[in-house]
Amino acid sequence: MVTSDQCHLNGPMCVAYGFCIAWLGIGCILTMAVISYEWHQKLRLLTRTPRAKWHILVRLTAIWTASFLITSPPLFGWDRYQMEVYSLPACSINWESTVWTDRLYVAVVFSLGLVLPLSVILHSYIRIFQIIRQVSNVCRLRKILDNLISRIRFECFYGWFSSLCVQTVTSACCSSTSSLSE
Repeated sequence: MVTSDQCHLNGPMCVAYGFCIAWLGIGCILTMAVISYEWHQKLRLLTRTPRAKWHILVRLTAIWTASFLITSPPLFGWDRYQMEVYSLPACSINWESTVWTDRLYVAVVFSLGLVLPLSVILHSYIRIFQIIRQVSNVCRLRKILDNLISRIRFECFYGWFSSLCVQTVTSACCSSTSSLSE
């Protein structure tokens, strides 16, 4: 097991690691929010035709651009990515800063990267369950719900897998660095 005193992600490595983890994490939760909203709209309108591929590309571009805009301010001087003191080797934004601008950035990340997407997801699923109760064509709805469940499983796996890959690479780098210094 690698502890934070054995591995030091200094300077640019810490910034890159913290940015990647934040960007992937917020991008994944925003993707799940958009998927839940899309399924709510699909069930609400009961559309039979699939969306054009360019609609998907526009949404994906918007999601990852928004994630970049939320997580990039520390790269330009608003707060910073630093080594976490209480965990395994990891870098994140400075959550414990007492500077009011840093606290403002933490509030922005928390509201745009967690509260807003979770609110969209919660609202969408409440509406989906209300629609399910109202719809009488159960067979057609079942097919749509099976597709929804498989997509949700894929998104959860995608979010988990991307985070696992970054964690594995970082742990491998840190363990090789600590073994070289001994």
